Amino acid sequence: MGDFVDGERAIRSRWSPELLNPDRVSQLITDLIPNHEIRMNRRYGVHIIDGSDPSSDIGRFVEWTVFDEYFSNDLSVMEQEYGPYDKFSTFIMVLDYDKIEPVGVIRIISPSDNGLKSINDMTSPGSPWYCEGDTAEGRLAEVGVDANNTVDIATMAVMPEYRSNHAADGVSAALYSTCVRWSMQNNCNGWVATVDSKIYNMMQAWGEPFKDFDHADWAAYLDSLSSKPVHLELLTGLEKIKKLDVEMSRSGQLVDVHGLYTRGAGLEDKFVLPAFDV
Repeated sequence: MGDFVDGERAIRSRWSPELLNPDRVSQLITDLIPNHEIRMNRRYGVHIIDGSDPSSDIGRFVEWTVFDEYFSNDLSVMEQEYGPYDKFSTFIMVLDYDKIEPVGVIRIISPSDNGLKSINDMTSPGSPWYCEGDTAEGRLAEVGVDANNTVDIATMAVMPEYRSNHAADGVSAALYSTCVRWSMQNNCNGWVATVDSKIYNMMQAWGEPFKDFDHADWAAYLDSLSSKPVHLELLTGLEKIKKLDVEMSRSGQLVDVHGLYTRGAGLEDKFVLPAFDV
């Protein structure tokens, strides 16, 4: 996989207690807090960090904390499952500037010679979703988007102390919105993911954007009792959400989920958001 460089030292992995300790994470967050002119007293900020940047360890810290809590995935499991994709990952992170704490993360894995984790897992013999003759190319073809424009939404995690209020605070909305806008900016119209049933049901409530892969049903996965791989053609999914907005407005429910996802509408007062050209 090659070495990461952290300061003057080369290290083989980002998944070490030395790097993923709370004091170091707090310092990394402090270094990312913008000046007063940009922040304008907003509590939260959304940051997009390349997986080779040392600041991406904030995202790994959140992944490890949450996955260890829910699925008992310790550092060795996290390194085994996600380490091969670290250099090809982009981390979308919500940070609490007031408390100097990480709040949540989405990991996006881009195409590389290592492939996409969700596709690799699905086409690996022994996988609960493996069918004889499965290939990565065949499964990617189901997405209906050029493989070079398809990414893996590999993780989504919110820290325990923010979980009860994350819907009201807009943390999940900020993560999803930035993920959509990053994808549009980078012409990544195809998404794949392996999602727990709770996340799946929550997302499908907004126009059923996800589609199932053929012969891939609910199964235990990485200690999740019920997960499955899904795919999404982003622009089509956004059109479904837009139609749902219109239907809800006709019933007197004024919502703009499409605007939230594509423009960050409604988030600007509470979050420092990344700038996008689209």
